[in-house]
Amino acid sequence: MDHRTVLAVMLSAMTTVLNNVLVAASVHNVLYYGAKGDGHTDDTQAFLKGWNAVCADAGAPTLLVPSGKTFLLSQITFSGPCKAKIHVQGGSGHVKGITFEHINLTAVYNPIIIDQYYCPNQVCSNKTSAVAVRDVKYYGIRGTSNQRFGINLRCSQSRACTGIKMQNVIIQPASPGQQVEAYCFNSHGTDIQPVFPAVPCLVSQ
Repeated sequence: MDHRTVLAVMLSAMTTVLNNVLVAASVHNVLYYGAKGDGHTDDTQAFLKGWNAVCADAGAPTLLVPSGKTFLLSQITFSGPCKAKIHVQGGSGHVKGITFEHINLTAVYNPIIIDQYYCPNQVCSNKTSAVAVRDVKYYGIRGTSNQRFGINLRCSQSRACTGIKMQNVIIQPASPGQQVEAYCFNSHGTDIQPVFPAVPCLVSQ
């Protein structure tokens, strides 16, 4: 078993980690960029190609990880700044060892979000996602939010999100007079200041 396998992320699909759009947009399916999803092929470079494509897309794009497949990834980092608000969408499985860093936000919706109650079409049963989230890191995320909750960690009651890490994260309100807060449910991790707004479920180091 090599080091990439040890660090692998086995995915049936991907949870919603960063949901910044409210309207339909161009969709970049990781399969278009060479991902196999067979549980054996290393799909890391395909995911990075997909991320780079959505990051360069100015039309509020979506990075789609299709359900029904198992993706094998080494440790992976998604870096900005990007040209638009990005939505990462998927179904059930587990997410581990993902880093978002050096991303600039300008009046976005849901700047940092893990939502295991995500319902894209408003016709969903009241069930949480089957995605298990672990070791997701946010480094150098700065900018403004159009919503009250600039940081929103809504994890499943049955599957906690663990190992969440934040460092140098500053999210301010987009308009004067607004407030920005953080919300947590069944999420656990650490932060290294500065982090604003304060995240109640993270322990400061």
